[in-house]
Amino acid sequence: VTGGSRGIGKGVATALATAGWTVYVTGRSAERLQGTVAAAAGAPGEIRALVCDHSSDEEIVAVVGQIVADTGRLDLLVNNVWTNPKGFMGFNGKFWERPAGDWDALMGVGLRAHYVACCEAAKVMVPQGSGLMVNISSFGSRAPFHTVLYGMSKTALDKMASDMAHELTGTGVSTLSLWLGLIRTELLL
Repeated sequence: VTGGSRGIGKGVATALATAGWTVYVTGRSAERLQGTVAAAAGAPGEIRALVCDHSSDEEIVAVVGQIVADTGRLDLLVNNVWTNPKGFMGFNGKFWERPAGDWDALMGVGLRAHYVACCEAAKVMVPQGSGLMVNISSFGSRAPFHTVLYGMSKTALDKMASDMAHELTGTGVSTLSLWLGLIRTELLL
């Protein structure tokens, strides 16, 4: 589960551990990741934390390599990592009022990191003949929500999942885009 240090990622990881999975969570903060690990204490499964800056392709590659080295396989990838551009949580700025640098956060981490993780996961899943790659998206891909770039990044995730599913036909590997709706996360609260 990428971006598993809080919010949706933490919830997904905890639910999977409760269902008995061995779950690897990634994020930039070792301290916050330990909070996710602790949230699954006593669960039938376990959560293992790996620090990863998802703006670095090399770190994403290393995470998948570590998981495969530890377990010999990869069955599920949940792409949830996302980052706020500076000042993004105001939700009141028009696209022309926001800095062009918002692109780097929303497309670089919010889209590129998902793509890179899927590429690396597919290199493991296709030879093993099974696996599922899930991209956490949003209804923001179909209606104005937050900002123009937010909607663009979520629409691209949906299209990416669809086209990857087409190319994965017959491999035993699937991919999808999941819209969760509004979730009572720490950040939202």
